[in-house]
Amino acid sequence: MRLLIIDDDIELVETLTHTLKKQYAVDVAYTASDGECSANTHDYDVLIIDFNLPDQSGVVLCKQLREGGCRIPILMLTGRNAMQDIVLALDHGADDYLTKPFSTPEFLARIRALFRRNALITPQTFLKHGDLLIDLSTGTVTRKNLRISLRRKEFQILEFLLRNRGQIIQRHTLLEHIWNEDREPTTNSIDVHIKQLRKKLFPDKPHTATFIKSIYGLGYQIT
Repeated sequence: MRLLIIDDDIELVETLTHTLKKQYAVDVAYTASDGECSANTHDYDVLIIDFNLPDQSGVVLCKQLREGGCRIPILMLTGRNAMQDIVLALDHGADDYLTKPFSTPEFLARIRALFRRNALITPQTFLKHGDLLIDLSTGTVTRKNLRISLRRKEFQILEFLLRNRGQIIQRHTLLEHIWNEDREPTTNSIDVHIKQLRKKLFPDKPHTATFIKSIYGLGYQIT
């Protein structure tokens, strides 16, 4: 899953990025204009927007994004706690509002809640496919009750494909959702991770491509 933080508080951004990158791909913008450009260019799962930005109010940015057709869940961050400010943010397109300072567990819980509101993501704790089971609450994968050790991006690829089961997921879509903007991965990176993922999930089967199907010229699919 991929998030965009739009905030000019460098210290806070560094802290949030460090926390979020343990689980998600994270991009950063320090101004409303840069944030709006990124939000309209890339495919994000959640936007985290500060109330006060150097070039424009975060509330105005929310309004502009919504008027432009953006439906990405938005979490507004602010040092203000006046009721009128909360109402203003929610009325202009924010889905949730978190007042600074806040705890890391609460912040992460609100991010997870926003993920569940995204139309592309269902509020499941477990994802199951045959004898394969993913526990999203613990980040563990088992097959035939035996635990499978996956690297973080392997897990994220598997989760994304299973959440969108039946759909053909293009390579660039996986790159958008799983890799950070500050890296420069290629579609070959996806192919390598898929290959390793297949081996780990089905070491006992020679034809593992029947689980994660390669759709020539398009991407991958789990049916």
